[in-house]
Amino acid sequence: MRVFLRKPKWIAYVLLFIILAQFLPQFLRYHFANDDWKDVRSKDYGYGLSYPANWVLEQYHGKYRSYDDIVAIIGDTNGIAPARSLIMVFWRRSDTPNLENTADWGQATIKQIGGFDISGLEETFIGTNNLPALRQSFHYDKGYEGFTFYAVGNNAEYIFFFGSKAEETDIAGEFKKILSSIILFD
Repeated sequence: MRVFLRKPKWIAYVLLFIILAQFLPQFLRYHFANDDWKDVRSKDYGYGLSYPANWVLEQYHGKYRSYDDIVAIIGDTNGIAPARSLIMVFWRRSDTPNLENTADWGQATIKQIGGFDISGLEETFIGTNNLPALRQSFHYDKGYEGFTFYAVGNNAEYIFFFGSKAEETDIAGEFKKILSSIILFD
């Protein structure tokens, strides 16, 4: 009987190794990343931006859960917990893109994710080429705040959604750097 009780220890070690091998790289990348940044350039959707190297990029082709027109989610997830901060990129083709139509689409998207306390629209500029854009802020979920930036390319409309926990005050600098890196080349 004693031999039987000792043998299962190796099973516990194997399971522990499998769990660590699964989550340790994401944990280390999340907690010990340096100031490196990565670039994403989408030829299919005509946009590019830079983001912190310890964030995770997930690319989609117009559909994610209940969201239409979504092409990317980039977040600071560690692989276990949900992202505290994230960017969602929405795209749709348009023969006559304009900021007002894009803002209408964006406001419907904000409502779809449960946004409330939606601000008015503000004119601004984004990206490497100082693209004209509209900006809007809102709250969603429990304790999250979001900012959307609406921009247009030659043949497409874009929503850049930035969201984070309200207490994540250190994220503002990263969001500004990401926002200034946006380029549209559709």
